[in-house]
Amino acid sequence: MSTEINFGYPNGDQIVGSISTKEQPAKITRLFVDEKRRKKGIGAKLLTNFERTCNQQGVRKIEIVLQDNIPNRQGVINFLIHRGFLPVNIKNPNLYVKHR
Repeated sequence: MSTEINFGYPNGDQIVGSISTKEQPAKITRLFVDEKRRKKGIGAKLLTNFERTCNQQGVRKIEIVLQDNIPNRQGVINFLIHRGFLPVNIKNPNLYVKHR
């Protein structure tokens, strides 16, 4: 089963955050919040809606692979862990998974 889920977070006429996947299990291919809008709950709202939709579609596993060069890497890792994502193994420190 192939699943495509996309959410955007609007602010006026601009999209200031987005999340998307195209695979099963759900592999988050993009999670973005405009730098000026971070720390305002936008990422949490995007991820909550994403998880709810995955659950409704029977998706029980969500993966996200972090890019090596993301800004505020430790902040992103802390955010994911707080949201229930766990690192898979030491051999791939960029892969985080959440089982539902």
